[in-house]
Amino acid sequence: MRRKPPHTLAWVLTGLVFFAGYLTWRLSYRHPEPPPAAPAPAPGQSVDWYFLLRMPAVTAQYESGIEIMKARYGRWLEEFRRAGFSPMLLSEARDRLSRGAGLPEKTLVTIFEPGYRRTYDLLSPILRRLQWPAVWLSDGPAMERAQREFITYHTARLMIDSQWWDVGYSRPRGGFEIHSRRHAPFMLGNAKTGPWSTIEGTFAVNHGPRMENLNVLNINPDWEPEELINRLRVELPATGPTYLTKGHIHNREWGLGFPAAGCDEKQARFDLVSPLGRRGTRLFWLSTKAAPNFKLRVEAASIIGEFQLHLRDDEAAGEELLLIYTESKLIIQELPKKTRQPLFVGPHPVGPGHRFTADILLSGRHLEVSYNGGAKWSTDALANPATDNGIVQVSILDKVRGIGRANSISLLFTPLAEAPF
Repeated sequence: MRRKPPHTLAWVLTGLVFFAGYLTWRLSYRHPEPPPAAPAPAPGQSVDWYFLLRMPAVTAQYESGIEIMKARYGRWLEEFRRAGFSPMLLSEARDRLSRGAGLPEKTLVTIFEPGYRRTYDLLSPILRRLQWPAVWLSDGPAMERAQREFITYHTARLMIDSQWWDVGYSRPRGGFEIHSRRHAPFMLGNAKTGPWSTIEGTFAVNHGPRMENLNVLNINPDWEPEELINRLRVELPATGPTYLTKGHIHNREWGLGFPAAGCDEKQARFDLVSPLGRRGTRLFWLSTKAAPNFKLRVEAASIIGEFQLHLRDDEAAGEELLLIYTESKLIIQELPKKTRQPLFVGPHPVGPGHRFTADILLSGRHLEVSYNGGAKWSTDALANPATDNGIVQVSILDKVRGIGRANSISLLFTPLAEAPF
């Protein structure tokens, strides 16, 4: 019997050692614990909307900058939880909305785009420690070329298997192909319609299961946690009686909504003053978007100039319903498809302080208005709005001689689930 050459035996022994090591790894390896199931909404409290945030990449070249960003991420995620926001994968939100199951209020989907390897290496331990699932969007063609700036397909598979990540690969024809462990792959955007809206980076709230033309808010890496939470509150949809007021965020005035049940009406009042050097000013409430049917109670203790209420204001579609309150009359106009249509002109007595009150019901093609304690005026001939994207705005315009000002404004907004008219 011939002996095997020594080098052959060495190769066999080496192979046995590697095989034994592989078996040991396979038997000892444990998949990471999957994230807990996302909370189900309370009975009767499910919603059809969620927030979508694009988180900043970690690109600092110095160790001090990296440590600052890692600490800030931890504070952001912890503050989200304290403020009642619940993280969810995009695949899970899409599945629930497609089935009509609804989502908990303040559902938050966070995405990382572009999905740089450096960002993943630095932030994934923080997300895992804080039990925060997220969406990773990567450059598919760059991954196929094995560009080192991006994660590998092997890393992507491990991320998907962990169930903590949705992973999307960009496709040459457009959009991202999203993969998850629990749900079938789907496309975010496509060749005809991109994943993001034309105002990409500006707003965060999305309604329904659609996966194209989505709003996504770009998070500024310099924002403090409180600034970030307040910015999200700007868009928090009104789901019940809500006082519309204002607040200062990022050095500008934003319209904020607070549930009437836990809000002091006096504290919700605000003044609207035309800045020097400008003819007027305007304040808008993103929280009233996608609520085209509502009741609105308006009060202003005193007005100088021209006070305007913009209802169902959809700038992109060129539509709004406009109530103009001057010193001598109330004018109601409709602007369907950028065409101004007069509906009503009514006088009112000029009293001390130029006080204004109004009760408004807007539902479908029906409008009711009573103001300053007078008789109710109504119409059933409004044009149907092109979209549900209209919002509520107020503005004040200067007088010929005098700066426009509305004092102690109170706005109580109550959305109506359906149009009864």
